[in-house]
Amino acid sequence: ELTAKNIGAGNRNTWILERFVLINRDGRITANGQWQRIAAAPAPATTTATATGDKPRARRKMDVDLVIFYTDAGQMLGRFGFPGLVRGGKGTLKGHLSWVG
Repeated sequence: ELTAKNIGAGNRNTWILERFVLINRDGRITANGQWQRIAAAPAPATTTATATGDKPRARRKMDVDLVIFYTDAGQMLGRFGFPGLVRGGKGTLKGHLSWVG
C-alpha cells in the first residue's frame, strides 16, 4: 500500500509519503516521510553547453521514518536476499533514514 501527495511546484516541490506498508507472512514494514527538492546545486564547470543548458540543478532530499515488525527475522532477511544469516527471531526495529541524492 502506498499513499503520497505532491505539494509545491517547480524546483521546490515536495512529495509527502503519507503511508507505505509492505506486509508478508514474516513481518510488516511501515513508513512515512517526504522527498523534496532543496536548494539548487551549481552547474558543473564545462567548456561547452550541456543538454540542460548549464542551468542549476535542484538537489533532492529524502527523509523517512520506518518501523519493521518481524515475526521471523531469518525468513524476512531471506526475502531481501540475505538467506541463512539468522534463524527465527521476533522483534521491532524503528528508525529514521535521511539522505541527499
